[in-house]
Amino acid sequence: MKKVYSFLLITACLAVALMPGISAGAEGRLPALVDGGAALVFDTPNVTVTGKAEFRYDGARFKTVEIRYVQDGTNSFWQEKLLTPRVYRPDRETGFTVISNHGTYYLMEPYTSGAYRQGYDDPQNTIIRESFESRLLVSFLKTAATLTEPEMAQYITTDEDGWTLTLAEHQTPELLNEALLMGGRFIAKRLFNIDYDVSLDDRSDWSYATTAREILFTTERCGINSASIRVGFDAQGRLSALSGRASIRLDFAEQEYGGQQTHTLDTDFELHIGEYGTSEVKPFDPDEYQVVPWKQAVPQKHEADEKTAEEMTQRALECWKAACFENADRFSLDGFDFSDGVYYLRFSDPGDDSAKWGYSTEITENGGALYMSTVPWQRYEDWLEHEQPADKELTDEMLSRVTDFLSQVNPDVKFGKLTVIGQYVYGDTVFLDLADENWENEYLPLLLTVQYSPEWKIVHYTCIGNG
Repeated sequence: MKKVYSFLLITACLAVALMPGISAGAEGRLPALVDGGAALVFDTPNVTVTGKAEFRYDGARFKTVEIRYVQDGTNSFWQEKLLTPRVYRPDRETGFTVISNHGTYYLMEPYTSGAYRQGYDDPQNTIIRESFESRLLVSFLKTAATLTEPEMAQYITTDEDGWTLTLAEHQTPELLNEALLMGGRFIAKRLFNIDYDVSLDDRSDWSYATTAREILFTTERCGINSASIRVGFDAQGRLSALSGRASIRLDFAEQEYGGQQTHTLDTDFELHIGEYGTSEVKPFDPDEYQVVPWKQAVPQKHEADEKTAEEMTQRALECWKAACFENADRFSLDGFDFSDGVYYLRFSDPGDDSAKWGYSTEITENGGALYMSTVPWQRYEDWLEHEQPADKELTDEMLSRVTDFLSQVNPDVKFGKLTVIGQYVYGDTVFLDLADENWENEYLPLLLTVQYSPEWKIVHYTCIGNG
């Protein structure tokens, strides 16, 4: 699914690019303008497309994407940079670069930096291959152009360089909403081989592991809530620029247990199209990109990973010492894993089995501790229902110790005033739960459980929320 955000960007941009094209206001020009948009993607052998977009799902940013695509006959260059927001650390950067030379392609990815893979496919000299289905889609757009022209012309202002389209809710004809959905499904099928011609019940097996996959697989209807789109043309009347923002309503297919769901996909984007006839893609040169074949790079990456694992293990032990576990020097590493920029480590103390659950730790590649606990059940237990009223106040000494701990394990954590939310007793040990005063319901972005009797220790900490 690495192409999914290029899909979202190009689909959103080109779909709304065709909208002013099918509603410009001069009789007889509309079908020709649809042909112009189709010619760009289906019949232009030399062009460069660059763009950037930010995507928000129900108001929360979930992806920023930057793309550069160059078509030069049967040579092409496709680079995609993805930025995914993460809590208390920089955006995760992923993506890919694909260079194709007459059917031989070379793939480079951040996951295996310094390496490339080689493969083969049929040579292609346009952005998208034309087909019977694509021709049917263009024909549908031409029909929509004729039928919606009188209604849509009032929302467009023109000047010598292009058009500006401004739409508010309920101003988009349903026919155009259907065209947007059809265009999106066509590209999804072309890029990801998604078969939408299945029984509605069959969709229960589709995986919604990511926001983008959920949108692709589950959207049954869509509609433009609002849009402000600027479309530019060059001296030859070809598309040259597209920018603006759009808010799209997504109606998800009815689920067995969830019923119909409605969500919102918002995007701010800019797309630049140019270098018609002068775009160039050079033959792939490994030295230029400082890469070696993937099989050769694997041993080097393995060696680098082992070194990083050692460093993260030492960093985790430093964090446990900051939590006042003086026995951290004796800890033995029982488990190690890495996923999405986070190292998951589990320790035990061979000389002390009092911590029967071990010492669970989650640390970013930058060394910031996201989670530490000797009582992992506390991460999921709705313990607030079982808390005892606290008879222990958060003293200045306690606050100083907690602040010092946070500054050592994750200085990027920003928190407000800490408050005591409860305490509990186990044998002769007394625990105090502390949380940021801005917490809502049972979700606690910043939570610490302090064992303050018979000795001070921080036995549970998370800055990414429980549950």
